[in-house]
Amino acid sequence: QSGRREHSPDLLVVRDGTPWLLTCHWESTASRKEDTWPLIGAACADLGIGYEVLTELHLERRPRLENVTEIWRGRFYALPPQVVINEALHLVACNQLTVDALALRIQGFTKQVVFRMILARLLALDLDAELASTLLHVGPAATDR
Repeated sequence: QSGRREHSPDLLVVRDGTPWLLTCHWESTASRKEDTWPLIGAACADLGIGYEVLTELHLERRPRLENVTEIWRGRFYALPPQVVINEALHLVACNQLTVDALALRIQGFTKQVVFRMILARLLALDLDAELASTLLHVGPAATDR
């Protein structure tokens, strides 16, 4: 062998137009591979690709886990009609609104409908902030139109 090594990441994501390779490991086994990560990161950087290693400590941190769980419950709700989506997007773009505040501003809207719009990438929020107080933003799917 030529000393060449291979690495298969778990996930490819795009952040602000830059591809990132993500590798997930259990914290208990991650330390065994720690010496290879800077080499992989440098090789990725040479190609213009980001590299990050995640453990359960990254993924299960509070309040992220509770927020993701609650938002995920909105997956079974239907998106509202396009005219209502447009109204919601306008309200979020022009005002500083939380999930609860937006749900109260539009007749027939519920938190679950707001969550469904987040899952559709029409709205966005900071998953690491408290859900009740974090502000909504217009999501990437709304700006791609």
